[in-house]
Amino acid sequence: MPQTNFEEFQELVEQFEQEMSLKAICEQEGVSYRSYIAWRKNHGLGKPRKKRSAPTGLVEVEVEDVPRPVALYNVSVRLEFENGLRFQREEMEVESLIEFLTKIKPVLCLS
Repeated sequence: MPQTNFEEFQELVEQFEQEMSLKAICEQEGVSYRSYIAWRKNHGLGKPRKKRSAPTGLVEVEVEDVPRPVALYNVSVRLEFENGLRFQREEMEVESLIEFLTKIKPVLCLS
């Protein structure tokens, strides 16, 4: 492969880089892309890489008929107290039951 005069090639690049990619110019002219990039970097002609910008703007989405999350654990609960008070629920979520029992625990004097 013949020695490339990168200074002359640089002029060609400056002339056509708005119309073609640098890689395409190198391929068309038979110049090693990596060698040219190294030469350009060594001569302080390197161009900074383009940074990807974060997307701007907001997207508004309207959702209809959103299904209710399915509880992982449902239980049937029936509590009957000595004073005659009754609590009964079918298909109660375990988390709700725990919250309920936690709230009534002080009243029931349970340890």
